[in-house]
Amino acid sequence: AAPIGSYVYTSPDLVNWTNQGLCADMMWGIDKWYWAPEVFEKDGKFYLIAHANRNLGFAVADSPLGPFIPEEEFLIPDAIDGHIYQDDDGRMYLYYVGKNDASGYWDIFGCELNDDVVSIKEGTTKLLLSPKDPWEKVGADVVEGPAILKHNGTYYLTYSGTGYDSIEYAVGYATSDSPLGDYERYEANPILSYTSRLHGPGHHSFTTSPDGSELIIVYHVHYNLTTIHPR
Repeated sequence: AAPIGSYVYTSPDLVNWTNQGLCADMMWGIDKWYWAPEVFEKDGKFYLIAHANRNLGFAVADSPLGPFIPEEEFLIPDAIDGHIYQDDDGRMYLYYVGKNDASGYWDIFGCELNDDVVSIKEGTTKLLLSPKDPWEKVGADVVEGPAILKHNGTYYLTYSGTGYDSIEYAVGYATSDSPLGDYERYEANPILSYTSRLHGPGHHSFTTSPDGSELIIVYHVHYNLTTIHPR
């Protein structure tokens, strides 16, 4: 079996990709569920917000190829889908999906990070979004996969709703004038949903075209109309 961990691929054009191997594995002694890694660069260091067996934490490397060395302990238990955002003023934020003990739902939380990137500024963690609209609760009560875009001073918290294994898994957004909300849902959500040819589109990220002229959304779909995996 292939080693368990996070792999890194490189591409000159966002079309052709080369597997460069493991960039992180066996973090915190955990050997399963390495879901949804994301890397952020600051001052020549690369920070991987990593998820292993529903624990979220940071690992650091000198190269995007790794190896990423994990912090001594993971940062947040019972959490997945970490996303890092740096605002125009340099302040950094972490968005993630955590278990809400009060409701039992998986909700989206946000917090500000300290200057060291790998720790949370005390007292800043806030519940941002909980499953509410019908499309977010078709197969499971969950909102997940947060990703932030900022445009003309407005923060767009984009996210996926319901369980990923549902045909109706989809993407919507909510807006705010502050990184940590309050966020108001777009009334015409979802903005990306299934078709007769694609099921379960969601858990996305954003990038730009190689020439920088286009903003591109990248997302999962089910393998085909009858099989979910591999997405």
